[in-house]
Amino acid sequence: MSIEKTSVYTDFTVPAAQFGSHLSDLNGCRAYRMSNQCAVEAEASRRIPRRDSTHRFNRQFFISASAWWNFATNEPLYISGPAGAGKTSSVLQWCAVVGQPVISVTVRPGMEKDELLGRWVANDRGGMDWVDGPATLCWRHGWLLLINEFSAAPAEMWVSANDILEGAPLEIDSTGERVERHPLTRVVVTDNTRGHASEHEAGYFGRSVMDLSVIDRFWHIRLEGLTVGEEALLLWKRVPDDLRARLPEKEALSVLTALADIAAASRKAAAQKTVGFDNRNHPLSHRALERMTTVLLRYAAGDIVLDRESQLIEWVVELGIANALDAVPRTALVTLVGTRLGQLAETLKRESARLQKSAPGASPRSASASTSASNDASPEGANPAPRSGTLF
Repeated sequence: MSIEKTSVYTDFTVPAAQFGSHLSDLNGCRAYRMSNQCAVEAEASRRIPRRDSTHRFNRQFFISASAWWNFATNEPLYISGPAGAGKTSSVLQWCAVVGQPVISVTVRPGMEKDELLGRWVANDRGGMDWVDGPATLCWRHGWLLLINEFSAAPAEMWVSANDILEGAPLEIDSTGERVERHPLTRVVVTDNTRGHASEHEAGYFGRSVMDLSVIDRFWHIRLEGLTVGEEALLLWKRVPDDLRARLPEKEALSVLTALADIAAASRKAAAQKTVGFDNRNHPLSHRALERMTTVLLRYAAGDIVLDRESQLIEWVVELGIANALDAVPRTALVTLVGTRLGQLAETLKRESARLQKSAPGASPRSASASTSASNDASPEGANPAPRSGTLF
């Protein structure tokens, strides 16, 4: 695709409150609006991520990211954190707020730098056309290059790609062209590890240990994820409206808060011990919680019928993640979730049935439930079950 180069733009400030009301006391962020009316403007608009109204920015992440966004020169940003911490989604939602076009790339083993620059493709005239790759497009037009799973590529690949990490002009040997970096171009990488050999013990296999000269080129942010209360409230916000209307909010939030608390405990335990095939501590990601939430709430609303309801928790956990684990961590996880969640799940099922029977189509929201949901996403507000603490 051949499109004109973007060069005309105006800058303005996006108030921090646009990223979330909980950030309204902080300084805003710079943003830019392309001014030229050409083909690239339509292409750029297509690459701006869609806003997710349920996304909640971690406060410290916002402070650190805005410092980089507002004041860094050509240096890229490295965001590390466990699976499901919201690394990629935070970057995409940031760009959605400020209106920044994004090209996202997921790295793989054996990847070469040329894949970021572009390639020759056959045309219908019997010849070959050059097609810009992700980095080249971002360099030409001032877009953000998002590189996920950074350490999955060989370390030597990133050493050879120092021009990309430094924001230097791109030398495309295949065409002989030199592409200058647009002033608005940004580079962000995300990874489960910080690039250290010691972090291979965290269960992220097939990763490369990065050269220190590469790691030294970045600003660094560590994103650990949401608090228990924030994660529970996010799970609830992402429940479809038609399903939420058939559930008692107070009891549903109690279940989701217990799930989030279990996940927090599992992540803490996994971070303190080596994760291997014989280890019983498996960190529960937010993705796994979303799957378990879907099944649990659908069951409570009567959308799923089980042959043996006594095995509900075991089935939910196994479907969400445990069937991917070996026997010891699978048993430990099922036992932990069952200990914490069994009675809460039964109460949710019973109250959901009562709600649907007594007031079909009516909103289940009550004053007490509203209070629990608005209590700054506090786990105490959702009345979680006591922590068993026997497995972690």
